Amino acid sequence: MHSKRTMLVALALLVLLLPFGTGIAAADSGQSNQTQPVALSLTGGVTNAGTQTYELRGGQLSVGIVNGSIINPVTSTLRYSMYSVVQGLNTWGISHLMLREQTIRGQNVYVRAWTFINYALPAAELPFGCSTACTSEIPAMFVGGSVITMSIGGVTQTVQLPVGIESAYLNPFGGNLLISSLDSTTNPTISLIANYTVGNIYWQGVQMAGLGASTFGAGESGNFAMNVNSAENLFSGVEYDHGTIALTGVGPNGQNIQGTFHGISVVPTKGEFPCPYSPTGPNFPPGTCMMTGLNSTGSMNLFSGNYHIVGAYHTVWNIPSVTFTSTVSGTAYPLVHDNGHNSQMENNYDD
Repeated sequence: MHSKRTMLVALALLVLLLPFGTGIAAADSGQSNQTQPVALSLTGGVTNAGTQTYELRGGQLSVGIVNGSIINPVTSTLRYSMYSVVQGLNTWGISHLMLREQTIRGQNVYVRAWTFINYALPAAELPFGCSTACTSEIPAMFVGGSVITMSIGGVTQTVQLPVGIESAYLNPFGGNLLISSLDSTTNPTISLIANYTVGNIYWQGVQMAGLGASTFGAGESGNFAMNVNSAENLFSGVEYDHGTIALTGVGPNGQNIQGTFHGISVVPTKGEFPCPYSPTGPNFPPGTCMMTGLNSTGSMNLFSGNYHIVGAYHTVWNIPSVTFTSTVSGTAYPLVHDNGHNSQMENNYDD
């Protein structure tokens, strides 16, 4: 998705892989026994974000307000963590936070909170642009009920409030995130802006699909579908992807192709522009949601009845990173000659 590339939304992620897989399919469908070049152009997007597992830890406080008192961020000690799983339109997880510091008036402050996450405010719902029959979502903020113990100037109280934790997917490279109680949009009991030191997403079973065109042979067009697994490090802005692809009608004579791919996706910039204002929320303070794109590169290894296709793909994700365009270049090697004997390439496999 951008890290906010997803803001509405995303990654993805992940989708980068799609393009390259598709390219392979186009190459495979030829009928000649000659090695042939492959060139493809692909467009597609994420149709289902699969199962997402989030890990988050931090961080250094930048701005803090607790029960109306402004916290000194320079000497504060803040530790927070979150573990959450998103599957379809369901979200669950847990978060812990501990803050020690003084107010700007010198009063000692202590905050401890346990949040039991049970839903999300989405950055994007998929398929992208859906209003009904949505299959999945990518969170902008994880939300749940929280038990909070606060002590300011020796006065301690325990309260129960809804709390939201911004997803690091919306601000890569350890950028600032918003952690806030949701009891008020203008004067929340707790409002913290802090960076993070660990931000990971593990994507499983992400589904992607789209259209492709090929210059292989006489040139054909068709469609593709992919299933992708990825491990995304939002602190470094790097994601590792692998999965399977199936292409239909892209090669000459409409042959189908199947295979595997693997590659790497990189968030290209730290923040191209702020996330747009949403009339329904969530809306984040300046600097806490910076939308970016995503670039993916990798290799593919596919087979059809007549060809083994190997190649490379380059995918550019739009903002948000749930749709993409891709180019593929590679070579289709014949597996069997017209006379039925094994090709030289097959003989090499037996050596």
